[in-house]
Amino acid sequence: MNQISNNSALQPLEKLRPIELPPLPNQPLVSILMANYNYGRYIGEALHSALRQTYPHFEVIVCDDGSTDDSREVVSRYCERDPRIRLLTKENGGLASALNCAFAASQGEIVCLLDADDIFLPEKLEHVVKAFLRCHDCGLCIHRVLKIDEHARPFSYARPAILLSGWLAQEALLKGTHVRSLPPASGLSFRRPVLDLLFPVSTRLRRVVDAYISHTAQLITKLCAVPEALSNQRIHASNITSGRTFHTSMVSRLIEDTRLLNILQREFLAQHYGAPVAQLLGLENHSHYWSFLLLSHILSGSRSQMIGGEPAALALTHLHDKKQRLLARILLALPRRFALMAIDLWTGQSAGTAVLANTFRSLLRI
Repeated sequence: MNQISNNSALQPLEKLRPIELPPLPNQPLVSILMANYNYGRYIGEALHSALRQTYPHFEVIVCDDGSTDDSREVVSRYCERDPRIRLLTKENGGLASALNCAFAASQGEIVCLLDADDIFLPEKLEHVVKAFLRCHDCGLCIHRVLKIDEHARPFSYARPAILLSGWLAQEALLKGTHVRSLPPASGLSFRRPVLDLLFPVSTRLRRVVDAYISHTAQLITKLCAVPEALSNQRIHASNITSGRTFHTSMVSRLIEDTRLLNILQREFLAQHYGAPVAQLLGLENHSHYWSFLLLSHILSGSRSQMIGGEPAALALTHLHDKKQRLLARILLALPRRFALMAIDLWTGQSAGTAVLANTFRSLLRI
């Protein structure tokens, strides 16, 4: 395991500095970016949630990525109702290309991401704008997100349980850019100068584009946090995470995505901070990556004592939190059937398990 432990190795970290941000006007324009592909059954609710915001000075840029359902017709009806909504259309090219298109057409000093199947609560933009006006040197604002099912019924805890704020770049870099306080896309808002450095996002990234944007943004700007849950994340069968349970193909995709994220972030760091900084970002320090390898090991039913090419005991040391390492050892010790049941319970991906998962997480503060 590559442990960064001496002062000379840490010297490149001194190059990390938050970018300077210009002052915001008192009533900044907020751009809500939506990338859509065949979410016609949900996108109307997402657009409706934007239109009922208590903060009125916004625009919604929807880029339809070659949908074959009625998505474009649904969005067009909303465009007729309110000129703040604009529809862009293109051939299918993936989430990154759609967000690139939406961002290029936007004008806002503040930019929010809204997945086409998610929902903003009415006070979302008002809270975000106030947070950025209060924290003038922060370029990323985060808040909690509440899970809902296909029918918009809440069924789980608001996440993340712990929200961090401030300048986290050095800690994030040494932990593979994994800081557990970052929510999914619909819990992320940015000052425009931050995204000017991150866009266009590489189209090599077909999934988890929000993770690339948020995890890379924390390397160039300070974070501010709003403690309330201000959006709903819809969990359903068409999600990248397939909603209800972990399975081998899903975890394999997560492992693949994490490797690609690491490559793209190293490229970004090399361009903006130089190769010595980029070299500090290693998968061996990425706790989520090793969690995914552990899940893959359990799901496969492997009897090997090796995880990710390392002995299991050594592989678990890559998990940052002592409680996570303890839970991992318990999972490896359990018979596979009971380990899978424990994983399903812990993730809380259904209404029946969410209450117990929330209780355990609150007790353990994870």
